[in-house]
Amino acid sequence: QVGLGPTVTWRAFPWLDAYAGAAALCSLAHLDFDAGASRASETRCRPGFAGEVGLTARLTDGLGLFAGGVEWIDRFGASADGLSARVDFSGLVVSAGLAASF
Repeated sequence: QVGLGPTVTWRAFPWLDAYAGAAALCSLAHLDFDAGASRASETRCRPGFAGEVGLTARLTDGLGLFAGGVEWIDRFGASADGLSARVDFSGLVVSAGLAASF
């Protein structure tokens, strides 16, 4: 997945930042679909949108914790032997991790 977009940050306290961002996404998705003797398989870049609101708590000058995120990705469809399937990759993405600055 590749995303491009702006993020804004507000320093609420010397040790806490609040941030919000948005990005246009290209999500590489591979879909295999089997129906009887027929098969469809393809890989596509599905367009999407990501938005995130989160917090970063700085434990030290170069180390912190963060959390937040949501994304919408366009559906992916395939058909074989008269049957079809659609996959929706959108959802709530809750991220949490360790941030290092250097």
